[in-house]
Amino acid sequence: MSELSAVLAQLKADEAQLSLSTVDLAYLVTSRFTLQARGLGCLDQEAAHELYARVAEEVDPHTRNARKRATQSLEKLTQSRIITRIERGRAMRAADYDLSGLGQAIAEHYLEVRSLSDRDLRVLTGELRLQLSELSRRAEGARTRDDWEELQSSLQGPVRALSEGLDLRRRGLDRDQEAVKEQVGTLLDEEWADAAERCEDLLRQTSAILSELNDILVGESAALLDALEPLSRLAAESEHGALIQPGLRDARQRISSLTSWGHNRQEAWTDYLQSVQRFIRDIVRLDPHRATARRLGEALLEWEERPWFLVCAEASRYRVLEWRDLKPSVPEASRPAQSYDVAEGDVPVALVTALDAAVQERLLQGGQVRLSELIDELLEQVPADKRFGAIGHIVHALHQHAETVKTSAGDWVRLRSPYEIEDQMARAARGEPS
Repeated sequence: MSELSAVLAQLKADEAQLSLSTVDLAYLVTSRFTLQARGLGCLDQEAAHELYARVAEEVDPHTRNARKRATQSLEKLTQSRIITRIERGRAMRAADYDLSGLGQAIAEHYLEVRSLSDRDLRVLTGELRLQLSELSRRAEGARTRDDWEELQSSLQGPVRALSEGLDLRRRGLDRDQEAVKEQVGTLLDEEWADAAERCEDLLRQTSAILSELNDILVGESAALLDALEPLSRLAAESEHGALIQPGLRDARQRISSLTSWGHNRQEAWTDYLQSVQRFIRDIVRLDPHRATARRLGEALLEWEERPWFLVCAEASRYRVLEWRDLKPSVPEASRPAQSYDVAEGDVPVALVTALDAAVQERLLQGGQVRLSELIDELLEQVPADKRFGAIGHIVHALHQHAETVKTSAGDWVRLRSPYEIEDQMARAARGEPS
């Protein structure tokens, strides 16, 4: 982050900016192509001026005084650090011109952008798989820190080359899709109904290409990640393997981005395809001669002279009879609000023991015992703030010492205290002395 801040501060201090005309871009592309075709490292001053003048006249036929414009433009490009001026000796005029790194990147962008195809994709990923296999073989013999640093450097190049190559071709594919969209829009605007089938054919062809590329991207990405796995395993086992971990993470991210891009691009194209198909189905085929569209346009233009209105009647609502359950709802067991500093359910051990003994004594008296009556009887001796917890202990003791406990479903009874319970019947267990 500190490096980025330093770069931004330097850009602000230099007031850096780029302003390139079409002729400037054409000169950069032509210069790069000429240097590559002739195997030259740079152009001398006369050749650079002559090349710029020729490009200016070809791109802009109305250019006046092309040589003067070449001198001014080359000076501007030099100040912008897009081209580099190489002085020869002491004579300021005897100089050579070469493209800087920025100039080369701009020129190569326009030279190398082409549509992404299945063949290009397989070639690029195949080369990377071979290089990853070679790196894994070298990693098996890596022992020193220098060996792993060299592997880190060797890994960055192929992965970056794959990413840059795909970026260029993806831009070309995006450009082709935009061209198809413009063609579809032109056909629908000019020929209307006659162009519906041609538009659908164009869209289907592009959709098929995208679907195939997406399938290839998914398969190739998985194969690349598998090829990266042996190198990751060897790095994890080596004491110097941490040196290559940044490169491995970068490689995984770049490879994973292939699948993400293919999925997002296919989704975007599918949305566009569906919108065009809806337009053709709902508008074009229902109004093939544009009669409705023409009448609507005329009605909008003549609205001030002949106003019209759209009147809609509010639809009546259906009355739906609803059967309501008239049975009284039984409130859940509740207790008075207490401060959270006092736990109402906490019953002293002595009180629990006393309640347990009282339940046993009541059962030993014989006959059946009703839970509600037992609770009312025992709660009279329990403090109010302990009654809620005491009820639970009474029920537990009854279940523990009684032979059978019968519950009457839905038979809820209100106690003398502010609680309700589902009433139960119990009797003493066999073997208890009476």
